[in-house]
Order: sequence, then C-alpha cells, then structure tokens
Amino acid sequence: MKKLVALFALALLCSVAVIGMSVYEELSKGASEDPKVWEEDISDLVAKTEANAPADDAVLFVGSSSIRLWSTLAEDMAPLTVIQHGFGGAKIQDVNYFSEQLITRWNAPKVVIFVGTNNINGNEQHAEAPTYIRDQLQLLLDTILTARPNTEVFYIEITPTIFSWDKWASVQEANALAKALIARYPQVKYISTTDLFLTDKGEPDKKLYRFDGLHLSADGYERWTSRIKPLLMK
Repeated sequence: MKKLVALFALALLCSVAVIGMSVYEELSKGASEDPKVWEEDISDLVAKTEANAPADDAVLFVGSSSIRLWSTLAEDMAPLTVIQHGFGGAKIQDVNYFSEQLITRWNAPKVVIFVGTNNINGNEQHAEAPTYIRDQLQLLLDTILTARPNTEVFYIEITPTIFSWDKWASVQEANALAKALIARYPQVKYISTTDLFLTDKGEPDKKLYRFDGLHLSADGYERWTSRIKPLLMK
C-alpha cells in the first residue's frame, strides 16, 4: 500500500511539474513581442487541422487560450462542425502575423475571433492598449475579407475577469472601440457577453472562472455557448 501511495504521489508530482513547465513556457511566449515564438504551436495546429480534414462549412474559432482551452467546443457547437485554432497567450498581433496559416487558407464560411485580453493583461501601460487592439483588429478584418470576401466574421468582446478586474476600464474602452469599428463592416458581427459574466453587484461571477480567475470554467463556456451558437446557427 505504501508503495502505491508513493507511486501515486510521484505521478502527481510529475504531472504538476509538467503542467507548471507548460504554463511557464506559455507565459514566456505570451510576454514576448516576437510572434515567431509561436511558430511551433501554429505548425502543430495546422497539422492537426489538416489531419482532421475539416468540412467546407466548418466554423473556424481563432484566438487566445480561452479558445484553446474550450475542450467542449465541438460538442457545444453541434451540429455545426468547427476548426479550433486557439493558442497560448496569443495577442492580437500574433493572430495577425499567422492569419494565413490560421484563417485564410481554410475554406471556413464563418470565423469567430476572441483575442485582445493578453494585450491588456500583459501591458503595464494597459490604458494605451485599446487603441492598438482596435487598429490591429481592423488589419485582421481587412486581411480576412480581402482573402475571403464571402466570409462572415464574429468578434467576441473581451470578457470581464477576476484576474484583470483592476483593468476593467481599459477592457471597456477596447470593447467600445472594437464595436464602433465593426459597425463599419456589414459582414462582421460584434458579440456582447459582459452581461453574462457579471453578478447583480456588477462584479465577475466567481463560478464562471477557473481557479486562476482568468480562464472560463465549464459554466463560463456554457454562457458563451448560449450567446454565440444561436448567432452562428442563423
């Protein structure tokens, strides 16, 4: 029995160490201003998508770790089929840099974008981030619609979180700028979700986030699904 307990403890320790290294590597990449640090991750995503041979009507989800960690995405969006292109601590300029590999090379009639959180969270001058996010979003939308003129694009606004609640003013400004920009594009829809994540007191609902107060819990993804899926099904 003691040996089994020791082996279990060792296995648990190894698992924690592996997760810790993975998180550390992701944070290190997320802190970098060089998009090329994600090249291996992007290659892995592309290879996985190619191996799965997605249908021509698959909805492409792209963005940061909230897209990557959406483990029930395919189930939640059924009967729609999906392509899941979320990666680590991606910032909006990273998605722009890899837009051909991640988005325009695929024949997806609908593209869902969630990115920008890390531009604010990882920036001490976060008050300056909203304008940058807006400008990068315009570049991304123009890139997608130039390459794929018939594509419908859906932009999920930056979610309020416990982790970045002290930056909420910057998040609100970024969302307002993105919404105003998107109003100029007939094929792009802005998805508001803030009301889904705040309590009656106007604070982030703890049960909708994981232990880190940043990423969504299963309940959080259910809220997203309730808002996003009906729009995609139209």
